[in-house]
Amino acid sequence: MALPKDKRLKRKKDFERVFKKGRAVKGNFLFAKYMENGLGFPRFAFIVSSKVAKSAVARNRVRRVLSEISRPYLKTTHPADIVLIADKRTVEAGPAQLKKDIENILGKMS
Repeated sequence: MALPKDKRLKRKKDFERVFKKGRAVKGNFLFAKYMENGLGFPRFAFIVSSKVAKSAVARNRVRRVLSEISRPYLKTTHPADIVLIADKRTVEAGPAQLKKDIENILGKMS
């Protein structure tokens, strides 16, 4: 199940702001750009390019897994706009490895 709409980063202007002014953190399978948002809660976005997986089914699966892994952090993460960008190795990684990587990235952000 997808994240609630208010917890997702959707608008192009928000993405541009995060990519231009945000900070970066690298994990084993994911790369994150983030920036404080002043809303009181975090908003997530997931980018899985066609270079990561040619099949749309595989890309959407990675997005769904990342979305479910990120759900518990909606209440515990500091208020920021967070864009998680998948690496080529993300497709082969299991949910446990991705969860550990997201925990590591969010820990570096704090």
